[in-house]
Amino acid sequence: MDYNRAQSIAWIVQDENRSELKDAIYNYWCDLRLDDFPSGLDYFILDCSISCSSLVTFNWLGISLGVSDNSLSAAKARDLTSELEKERIQLLISQMTFSRRRRHKMDPKWNLIGQQLTNRVNRVQHRALKLTLDERVLA
Repeated sequence: MDYNRAQSIAWIVQDENRSELKDAIYNYWCDLRLDDFPSGLDYFILDCSISCSSLVTFNWLGISLGVSDNSLSAAKARDLTSELEKERIQLLISQMTFSRRRRHKMDPKWNLIGQQLTNRVNRVQHRALKLTLDERVLA
């Protein structure tokens, strides 16, 4: 998963256009223990957690997994997703993308930055889905 980690961090630094965030993003990856998540879902969780918070992201993941508990922990999420097939991981990413779009549309600045948010969500979803198929994805 070293490739996923390095590539995910590079993509987020590129999307944020702030290279000074690289160490902070790496630490966040490690704090969430994303190396233990399936390929693609790891990157998607990282980007969602940065833009929407990890609490919100894991709630979306729990809803997508059908977990009734509103406070899905990262550890429990890792356990629930570790043995999933690629098709199920892709479905989770698509379901969480829907939730992320809804949240962004509720942002009071939507009229000003809606296009940038939509473009980022589309890029992140596309990259994450590709990572589920092939760990070596070009931006």
